[in-house]
Amino acid sequence: AEQSVGEISRGQFITLQVSAYPDRGFPGRIVRISPSINTTARTLMAEAEVENPDGLLKPGQFATVRITQLQPVTAVMIPAEAVRSEGEVNRVFV
Repeated sequence: AEQSVGEISRGQFITLQVSAYPDRGFPGRIVRISPSINTTARTLMAEAEVENPDGLLKPGQFATVRITQLQPVTAVMIPAEAVRSEGEVNRVFV
């Protein structure tokens, strides 16, 4: 979706699947991202490199690509004033 465009970056992992091998995923990484969105199709062009050691993937095949996005991490936030530094040790007072 368009709101996810900012979350796509070079180096991000992808998994490519083709209908010829529906139970197999081909891992890869995004290597290039277009600087602009296609306003007609509302799409963003990205290129990925995928290893093809067995030669199963052929030029012109259609594929479905899933981009691995980092999941938000659950964290506890505390005020900076609650942290006390003693040498190289930080302690939190609650």
